Amino acid sequence: MGSEAVRQLQELRGVEGVVMASPQGEVLENTIGGAGGRVAAFVAMLKEVADSVGAQASLAHLQQAVLTSDDTRLLLLPSGGRLTGLLLDQDASPLLAGKSAARILAGGE
Repeated sequence: MGSEAVRQLQELRGVEGVVMASPQGEVLENTIGGAGGRVAAFVAMLKEVADSVGAQASLAHLQQAVLTSDDTRLLLLPSGGRLTGLLLDQDASPLLAGKSAARILAGGE
């Protein structure tokens, strides 16, 4: 998985930026330039929080997590030992973006 997947993810409707990170929050690849390091660290932290909440609620493996605020919508997709963060515009559907992104990350598009 690499540049081609990032290019395809960036082209999805409503995606403003893509960050691929290690579980430790290191940038592996990104389309947002200098802010990529901050987003990668945040994606790793969000994954830890989501895993903790999932464990407390006896939920199985995390597939996606969405964090929204007044000006940011971030979709987290863990895949193949990497974390992918998609910055979405405010009108984007996290559900639709997540389904399309999961297909790309699985190598199906």
